[in-house]
Amino acid sequence: MSTATVAYLLQHDHAPTIEWPEGFDHATEIAKVRDLGSQLKAITGLDLRLDDKVRDASFFAEWVAFDPTPRPCPGLSTDVKYCVVGIRFSAYGRMYTVWGNSQEQPLAESTVAAVNDYLGPLGYVHVPRDLLHADHPTQGPNITWCSQFFSYQDQLGQPHIRGFLRTPKPQQQLQA
Repeated sequence: MSTATVAYLLQHDHAPTIEWPEGFDHATEIAKVRDLGSQLKAITGLDLRLDDKVRDASFFAEWVAFDPTPRPCPGLSTDVKYCVVGIRFSAYGRMYTVWGNSQEQPLAESTVAAVNDYLGPLGYVHVPRDLLHADHPTQGPNITWCSQFFSYQDQLGQPHIRGFLRTPKPQQQLQA
């Protein structure tokens, strides 16, 4: 865990119920993320789609590609399309994370490195997956860096990850 990354996260820390920081220019930031699309598609080799309609979340946009075939998901009554690659942009500090939970097409570290090589010089700050689910140092064990900067909020304003950033365990290890 990088001390510099944790310091950066703490610098942009906020109350868990705040969707966007004061002064966040949503339209401008969406336009900037939209402009990244063609290069991110070339880097990943995937037909990424931009989700720019995110609300009630501490992130505001995500370039994402899903497995084409829905698969069973333990605990759900319907099949789901797992994420091959997602590049999620926080509303705080120009942070982003790269994730995937597809067992059919696991996210390659070389893809993460290539995305980082592209976004880093543009002023974006990568939050690595191993840090996302680490407990927040001052807000307790139920608040993580993921819930603070990259998740949806529920109706009560509490972080709600919706399972998107966790890679599912093999079927035989999952419990309902």
